[in-house]
Amino acid sequence: MHTRIGGRYVLQQPLGPRLHLAYDESTGAAVFARHVPLPPELSERLRETLAQDVLRDAAAAARVRHPAAHPVLDAVVHDGDPWIIGPTIAGRPLSDLLAQTGPLPPQAAARIAADLAGALDRAHLVGIVHGDVQPDHVWVTADGRGVLTGFGCGATTRAHDASLVGTPGYTAPEQTAKPAPAADLWSLGATVYLAVEGTSAFPGDDPMSVLSAVLAAEPRPPERAGDLAPVLLDLLAKDPAKRPPEVSATLDRLATPAPRGPRVPVRPPILAAAAACLVVSVAAATTIATALLTSPPAPAVAPSPDAADADPGRYAAAPRACGLLTDEQSEELVPEFSRSETGGGSDREAGTYCRLSDGDFDKDLGVTTELYVLRPGPLGGGPATAREFITGERADAPSEALSSGTVSPVRELTGIGDQAIAYDVYRESLKDQSTRLVFVVSNIAARVTCEQNAETGPQQQLTTDLAACAEKAAGWVAAALEKSG
Repeated sequence: MHTRIGGRYVLQQPLGPRLHLAYDESTGAAVFARHVPLPPELSERLRETLAQDVLRDAAAAARVRHPAAHPVLDAVVHDGDPWIIGPTIAGRPLSDLLAQTGPLPPQAAARIAADLAGALDRAHLVGIVHGDVQPDHVWVTADGRGVLTGFGCGATTRAHDASLVGTPGYTAPEQTAKPAPAADLWSLGATVYLAVEGTSAFPGDDPMSVLSAVLAAEPRPPERAGDLAPVLLDLLAKDPAKRPPEVSATLDRLATPAPRGPRVPVRPPILAAAAACLVVSVAAATTIATALLTSPPAPAVAPSPDAADADPGRYAAAPRACGLLTDEQSEELVPEFSRSETGGGSDREAGTYCRLSDGDFDKDLGVTTELYVLRPGPLGGGPATAREFITGERADAPSEALSSGTVSPVRELTGIGDQAIAYDVYRESLKDQSTRLVFVVSNIAARVTCEQNAETGPQQQLTTDLAACAEKAAGWVAAALEKSG
């Protein structure tokens, strides 16, 4: 008898470690279900907490909307363990492709790299850091395009060991348990180096020797990369500040096909699933694998290189998010509150995330503030790009509930910042109700969320209370931002 998870996904057959082909009874579609096992020795309460962390990471990853980024369709808990649901794809992992065909021509590798860089650009724009870009997380379609999988694995990593950070040979030398966008660029360089050279930039006999090479040695000089070589070496710079954030445009240029350009040798499409979140402990070089696969969605509205405006905005850096609400305001929002600057389902720039929580596990009332500083750069910047962030948020709102919840129509608000929208989310898999309010002050986009356990009261009353909470909190945060700017 087939197992049903999440009330709708019927597991059909195993496809690999922790990965199953499943049938979605609600849509009639084939999907992939990735099992995220939690350590069995944990207490029931801690397992429940960590399972919710994994689901929140999956929900955060659903915000990354780009043709080359793997989407998350749903996340559920079954027998205490999370499962992440994703669509199927015809393609294969880059690692499998290289094992069969050998190194790719530079132009073909640049095409894949440009796709991945675009996905990372979009992720970084909405505050998501991948944290484990590596060959098993890169999939190549039949027409030679790249798809980046593995978004949303951060909570899985933290659930097992806070020291687990990435995959040896593909993890930036400075990367810790809280990677930054520049670390993703380094990992992109290491991955594309393998694709075009057929060997690692930092070879070693075991994970620890690879780690030592990453920390102390320079990459092997590329021999096959051609015009791609200087780009790879720039991405692999030890100093994060020297890695080119505008690499997407350069890779696009290098990927432009000649009249009879090389063709990526891909065998006939196979039904496959995206590779797992592979993570390694600096001390023990331990790896953990899970799997998920994607069929790329249409992108949400995102800033173009032409969107940068002459006005850079008032903020070169974000004020500390936890300093924008006074103790009195915080107490009014969340009685007997505690503050936390870590979390949010993704690794973020320091100080740009703050959560107020009540410490009541059953009630689970929380208010979070997230800040995004849209600095001038190749992807745009300034107040105009901050307003485009609102446009993207409006387009992405339906994905916030995953496929087992509901999202209200987006409301336009006045009197909070320069522009503001709000919407309500009910997520069946997480059993939570929330109101998300997104607003702009100059070149800062901010998201304030009030959320509560959906089982603590009637949904209609919770919606009313949480909407009032979000408007009050966002009004205070916007006023504090105005004063700080």
